[in-house]
Amino acid sequence: MSNTKPHVDCGQVIERLDLYLDRELPGMESEALQRHLESCDHCSDVLKARTALRGRLRTAVQGIVAPASVLDRVAAQSRMAPASRSGSPWLTWSVAGAAAAILTMTLGIAYQFGHLRLTPASQESYIGTISSRLASVMRVGLGDHVHCAVFRKYPRQAPPPETVAAEIGPDYFPLVQLVRDHIPGNQRVVMAHRCRYHGRRFAHLTMVDGSHLTSLVIAERQPGETFQSSGLAPALSDAGLPIYHSSVQRFQINGFQTSRHLVYLVSDLSQDANQRMMASLARPVRDLLDKLEL
Repeated sequence: MSNTKPHVDCGQVIERLDLYLDRELPGMESEALQRHLESCDHCSDVLKARTALRGRLRTAVQGIVAPASVLDRVAAQSRMAPASRSGSPWLTWSVAGAAAAILTMTLGIAYQFGHLRLTPASQESYIGTISSRLASVMRVGLGDHVHCAVFRKYPRQAPPPETVAAEIGPDYFPLVQLVRDHIPGNQRVVMAHRCRYHGRRFAHLTMVDGSHLTSLVIAERQPGETFQSSGLAPALSDAGLPIYHSSVQRFQINGFQTSRHLVYLVSDLSQDANQRMMASLARPVRDLLDKLEL
């Protein structure tokens, strides 16, 4: 009887990674694959990437409830299976097919809500899809928020003042303290910088409150851009300053304009919370921009 331990190459390892992660490999195969992973940096990196992807998929579908109609179909298929076939492949594949349908649907919903964005192209596709439901002037603020705050990593701790000053520039640096003075105490500024998206320059501050993400986005106005021409009616007016509102999916957007800027507050807060924060910020932000525009 041979005591030779089974050997696997990189191709076999990659093919069996999912079975390995699901702990469905026989003991000797699992041990051989484990030995290979310990000695092969490439396959180990593939394993890490696949494990991370699985984690993102799990996160994406958490809290997404399948519609009752789909769950009813799964239950119905189970009831329709004859008792004599209860252990047969027919029933296994029937229920597995329904489960796969639920997974496909929930992943589709997760994609629609922006949880799964693995490539720049898919990120742009998502932004384009949701932006198409908005007036063009509202797309400006939403696009920069999603591109720059939602899809990009930002520091969990606020950077030091000298770093912020360098990243946002001297003209917009006073915005940082201004925002801190006019947002709720549970919000904290975690990023402030100048950025560019689709050829347009922005001043962008990001605030975090637990799992909620909020952006103050200040964009350079282009000729002819106004909220008035968008067909939107002001949601509120603060000292003669009209503030406009739109929403799409989980995003709330409030905006106003000055002579040279479009100003947005974009978040996944409630409509009321986003609007109240914008009402608090609007006049001091406008006053600062008015001085810059002289």
